[in-house]
Amino acid sequence: MKILIVYMSKHGTTNKAVKHLQHLLYGHDVTTVNLECEQVKNLDEYTHIMIGGSIHMGFVQTKITQFCGSHLELLLKKQVGLFLCCMDKENVNDLFENSFPGELLNHAVIKSRFGGELLLGKMNFVTRLLARWIGGYKKDVHQLDIKAINSFARKMTAYKTPEEKKEKFNYASS
Repeated sequence: MKILIVYMSKHGTTNKAVKHLQHLLYGHDVTTVNLECEQVKNLDEYTHIMIGGSIHMGFVQTKITQFCGSHLELLLKKQVGLFLCCMDKENVNDLFENSFPGELLNHAVIKSRFGGELLLGKMNFVTRLLARWIGGYKKDVHQLDIKAINSFARKMTAYKTPEEKKEKFNYASS
């Protein structure tokens, strides 16, 4: 199983989630690519692809959306898991629909909300002001959902490609 995790992180929360996910996938061949500073190479060599980012003002980072759109045909041939780091529990379905192409959403093995953090000290002045006035936040909030990340890793690694299923039953003849 060759796994690729493609992500973006604005204030570091998604990066924390990806580090935890990578730790859970110990023993598998895992590559992480932060689209902020890296590009994906040889996408076709991966069997399982996990894609996610953080939500700001109702949308995931543009590079995540562009990545999914430009590689949609190939992604639809892979085992795909989608995740979002966000504080909003009530509008999760809308957030996924705003962030990923419909075909990819329907194809995904799993879609998961990993919770989020509100880190006022890492926000610019305007965003911090909005968080305080509209959201009523006066201090940092840490709500990363470790159980959701654990479940996501379990479900993604449970799905085998047809080739992996064949390998499992290839026994040497006596």
